[in-house]
Amino acid sequence: MSDAVIGPLLVEGTEHHQAGRLDQAAACYRKVLELAPDNGDALHLLGMAAYASGSLEEALDLLQQAVAADPNDTEFRSNLAAVLRAADRPGEAAEAYRGLVARAPDDAAAWGRLAAVLRDLENWDEAVAAMRKVVTLRPEVAAAHANLGSLLRSAGRQEEAVDVMAQAVRLDPSVAGAWLNLGNVLVDLGRYGEAEKAYRHALKRAPGLVPAIGGLGIALAATDQGDEAVGLLHDYLAREPDDPLGASLRLAALGAAPPPARPSAAHMRETYARRAAGWDAKIGEPEHYPGLQLIRGAVETALAGRRGLIILDAGCGTGMCGAFLRPFAARLIGVDLSQPMLDHARVKGVYDDLAVGDLFHTLAAHPAAFDAIIAAAVLIHIGDTAAFLHAAAAALRPGGILAVTAFPSGGEEVRVSRECVYWHDPDALMRRAEAAGLSLVSLDRGVHEYSDAGPVEAVAAVWRKS
Repeated sequence: MSDAVIGPLLVEGTEHHQAGRLDQAAACYRKVLELAPDNGDALHLLGMAAYASGSLEEALDLLQQAVAADPNDTEFRSNLAAVLRAADRPGEAAEAYRGLVARAPDDAAAWGRLAAVLRDLENWDEAVAAMRKVVTLRPEVAAAHANLGSLLRSAGRQEEAVDVMAQAVRLDPSVAGAWLNLGNVLVDLGRYGEAEKAYRHALKRAPGLVPAIGGLGIALAATDQGDEAVGLLHDYLAREPDDPLGASLRLAALGAAPPPARPSAAHMRETYARRAAGWDAKIGEPEHYPGLQLIRGAVETALAGRRGLIILDAGCGTGMCGAFLRPFAARLIGVDLSQPMLDHARVKGVYDDLAVGDLFHTLAAHPAAFDAIIAAAVLIHIGDTAAFLHAAAAALRPGGILAVTAFPSGGEEVRVSRECVYWHDPDALMRRAEAAGLSLVSLDRGVHEYSDAGPVEAVAAVWRKS
């Protein structure tokens, strides 16, 4: 008797559902559940009706019951995973997608959705593996290769990414976005001539593609084609004032605009989100990174014999300073604009608190709060050092120290290099620090890092607040 009733009720409910009559659909599904409380179809459909009505928690509860009623139904699992992701529960969504692909290993779409949610979690290795499965199942689909390439780039695996993205444009050269992605990773690798060609292909197919306009400007600037580069970079900034590509810095490096007070927040987030996955590996062991040892020596000398301090690691990145700061600190706080960098810092387990945020806002929100502020390789991203020094001084307690490293400019008060970082005149820094109420404790010079052109020198300065 119940089977004869359930079938028509589900059909009726589905017709209401498809027509957008969600209340009537839900009423039909509930009648089914009164007759058969474990009916997976009714639980699933009622869950999807609840989701369409905006009732996320009810939808999730019903979809989980549907999966429990029939664990092998891939549609139930797929929709549960999708709703979990919509509810901003990516970890649970990933688990649901893992269960789905375990039961449907040839479902390329499911592998792709798993890769997407793993990207949300910044679980790059597993995301790449999932997208490789999509490429294996659908080798003829250019978008699959393009998505794999983007994940590899995010994972800091640019050499692999460029080969995969090149395959994407071979499969379908008509897609402007694929050429754009190829250009981006070629810029990462410093292959600017090839990047220029890729961006021109993108713009041929989509003349108004703003990131390609900016990307082409960057590639041309790097290959000394300044006149065209300047026009493109100005065009890009007019269209994209948030400037995630750092065009304002490129223009300053070309001498076509004054150095900005700071890079755009969007540029800093974009830059370090891309670098985070491979940052520690690139730097190597901390004891072999000269820039870290330069500021470490200055700070350890300045804080010798002191303990129980409140210390701010400003622009802490992946937390490479944390280990040597920890013995001095009763409370060690790290702040950085990049959440992916902070995620790596958190794994080190040396900070009491890590916060994503703007450094200037953090300093302004904590007047006279810190015994020490450490800003390693921070001034390379700040043009207006006077504003920073005054903000840092205001956030220090009397007797507190500020330690920084900076690249010396060789006489210019401030300039932007081809690498889009700031170089400062040490004498100007000293004058500005004094004006901010800071007295010099020490000033050291040493190698900060090594580039293809040789060693890069930096200064390490420590000041004390009166």
